[in-house]
Amino acid sequence: MPGFQDAHVHLAFAGVTMIGCNLIGAASLDEALRAQAAAHQDREWIAGSSWRMEWFEHGTPGRELLDQVTGGRPAYLTNRDGHGAWVSSRALEIAGFDQHTPDPPDGRIERGDDGSPQGTLHEGAATLVSRHVPPITFENGSAGCS
Repeated sequence: MPGFQDAHVHLAFAGVTMIGCNLIGAASLDEALRAQAAAHQDREWIAGSSWRMEWFEHGTPGRELLDQVTGGRPAYLTNRDGHGAWVSSRALEIAGFDQHTPDPPDGRIERGDDGSPQGTLHEGAATLVSRHVPPITFENGSAGCS
């Protein structure tokens, strides 16, 4: 049938994507990191979305790279398909993650050689951190990323 159609969309998530730190237009990892570095320093958390797995070896970015641009602030960025997140060391600390944190039944924590969380979280593992992120609103959303 003719008409405006989409096979799969989460309207509420799409709206939050548009008012947070949205990296959808970033053409490269460098451009995305510059957007993060430009984030307002008065925000406790950097929250946003739409990084691309192809920017990283094996599609799994490490927390150290994000730590370099967040100034020690917690950061939570979902990937563009919404099924994973890239988080900073401070975000992992706030959520209580360490090398002993088990994978949740509905997700996976990418790990370094020593078993510590590497910085990429899949599905339910991402939810364990996202519950600590303050809600993004129209009033505070534009402060997420410049």
